[in-house]
Amino acid sequence: MNNAKILIIGMSGLGAEVAKNIILGGVKSVTLMDNKNVTEHDASSQFLVSRDSIGQNVSWYIVELLIYCTMKKKIGITIKYMCILT
Repeated sequence: MNNAKILIIGMSGLGAEVAKNIILGGVKSVTLMDNKNVTEHDASSQFLVSRDSIGQNVSWYIVELLIYCTMKKKIGITIKYMCILT
């Protein structure tokens, strides 16, 4: 699993939890994809987003937070986000 490159589509509460666990599990690369912006509902139901993030792209915000967490724990991983513009 250390050399795995993973794409996770959908940063709902479940997708965010899966992303966190996979990243902390030690994969090589993770890309998060979600076109949705953080809503008030997300901010009150997910542990990875806050009220300050309302209106931001949910995958971008979660990537920024997870990059900070992995740097703090000195985990070497590539984390990216993807958003399809419509």
